[in-house]
Amino acid sequence: MIEILLLLSGLSSGFIGSILGVGGGIFLMPLLVMGLDLNVKEAVGISLFCVVGTSIAAMQKSLNNGFYCLRVSMFLEIFAILGAILSSCLSYRINSNLSMLLFGFFLLLLSFLITIFDINKSYKSLNCDQINISISFRIISLAFVSFLMGVLTGTFGIGGGVLMVPILVIIGNISISSAVKISLCLMLTSGSVALSVYFAKGSVSLNLAMISFLGVFPASLFGSKIREHLNEETIKIIFSIFIMLLGLTIIFFKLGSLI
Repeated sequence: MIEILLLLSGLSSGFIGSILGVGGGIFLMPLLVMGLDLNVKEAVGISLFCVVGTSIAAMQKSLNNGFYCLRVSMFLEIFAILGAILSSCLSYRINSNLSMLLFGFFLLLLSFLITIFDINKSYKSLNCDQINISISFRIISLAFVSFLMGVLTGTFGIGGGVLMVPILVIIGNISISSAVKISLCLMLTSGSVALSVYFAKGSVSLNLAMISFLGVFPASLFGSKIREHLNEETIKIIFSIFIMLLGLTIIFFKLGSLI
């Protein structure tokens, strides 16, 4: 029975995530914890497995189309990996209810940021080969956000691209296509590192993770095809409201567990 529910969870989170333009992990982790009553660490491990798997597939497509962001990606990866290692190790010292509560507040913050920022606005955009990685406010800011992305990956089992892409566009003045390529590279490396930590701690059930992935991956492909026909502004509004309600729900239920 748990296998069927995991498959359905993967299908629903992958489909909804791709429709709204994000990875399924942001929905899969809370769904596994609150819907299937899995331990937070188990849910994060399963979510990371799915994040890494979908990132590999997306990176393959990116490589086929020409990947020219290696220099910037490799620099930012250092900070993303550090964040992933630190957070995945420290997560075992944090109360599970507190982890979920923090995730709820993160969703509320994310909803606010999505509402006030528009990455489709005309910013001065640079391509990967135009980005200077010498010390500057811009590169220090991107390094810090990369570290934060790694922390989110290691703590909550999400890719973090939903945060990284807008920051790369708005602060880094990087084109959206280049930002997506860099974000994918960071998700793959930081996700793999965090997954290794959770696997070493015995928190990853490969059988359960594979079942979830078999739901997430095809649903993501199908959802991304449908997304091409939807209005971007409508998607933004729906996504902002959806994660705000999800965040409030998590906070409401988990706050009582801590009091």
